[in-house]
Amino acid sequence: MSIADISMCAYLSYPAEETGYELPQSHPATWAWLQRIANAPGWLPPYELLPGQRFRNPV
Repeated sequence: MSIADISMCAYLSYPAEETGYELPQSHPATWAWLQRIANAPGWLPPYELLPGQRFRNPV
């Protein structure tokens, strides 16, 4: 994994109900890349790493 992978995956790993984006449908290659990142040893989703309230998409 590169620095670019680590820095970008954080922005793209939030759930669709918060972002309004359905990445598997709208960006399948990006979704496949995120799945490869998620399978890396030690990977945890953002809310398992960061405490606090979840944001809700106002749309």
